[in-house]
Amino acid sequence: MKALFYPLLVLSLFLSGNSFAENTINADDKLYTDPQTKPEFKNPDNSSASFSTWISSNVDYPYEAIINKAQGSVTANFIVEKDGKVRDVKIASSPHETISKEVSEAILSSEWIPGMIDNSPVRTSMVIPVNFSLHVFDSLAKANGGAYTYAEVMPEFKKSSDFIKFRNWVSKNINLHRTMVRNKYQYGNVVVAFEIDTKGNLNEIEVIESNNEQLEEEVLRVLGISPKWKPGANNGRPVKVRYVLPVSFSSK
Repeated sequence: MKALFYPLLVLSLFLSGNSFAENTINADDKLYTDPQTKPEFKNPDNSSASFSTWISSNVDYPYEAIINKAQGSVTANFIVEKDGKVRDVKIASSPHETISKEVSEAILSSEWIPGMIDNSPVRTSMVIPVNFSLHVFDSLAKANGGAYTYAEVMPEFKKSSDFIKFRNWVSKNINLHRTMVRNKYQYGNVVVAFEIDTKGNLNEIEVIESNNEQLEEEVLRVLGISPKWKPGANNGRPVKVRYVLPVSFSSK
């Protein structure tokens, strides 16, 4: 679930509902929205960090959402059971499906001290809004001189800002025969990051993940021969933009 570099999140936590004490969901059990003692988040690091702090560091901004300029609030509902486990995570609203998945997985992995009524644990309904803002990260990138993951005007490869066009170009230029001198079957996955600088050059290449050294070398070779891009821009000024490119190989 974790990614590598994404914008920051802003999160606040509420109990769902208003002042109603309970909702009956079946004849045997009750789901409370405002128990006498509210559920308390159990930080896995045994620190005093709040749930909002923990989830902000465990939910990353999905790259697909960034390149599609998806931002806004995610509203998630879930139940804290009597044993403190979380279940029934439901996303009520979200700007992108990949963001929904990130938030759901983080919430499901959390543990709580259950809500209490008369010193007995009860099932409690919770709701959280998580705000994904591209502009928060943009401000930080501008402050430290780093590369953006999002710009008002994204870089263009061969007159297109659609990253798929570059991925297709990489695929067409990969030469698997360079890596298959001894092997009849070659497969692997390589994930690289790179920047498009203010002059449109592709540089700052970094291998993030690789399970095949020969295939990794071929990806780096292709990136090294990339044509020049039209740089991205914010407020009419060129800026550096960082991309992540996953490449999968399978050949017989």
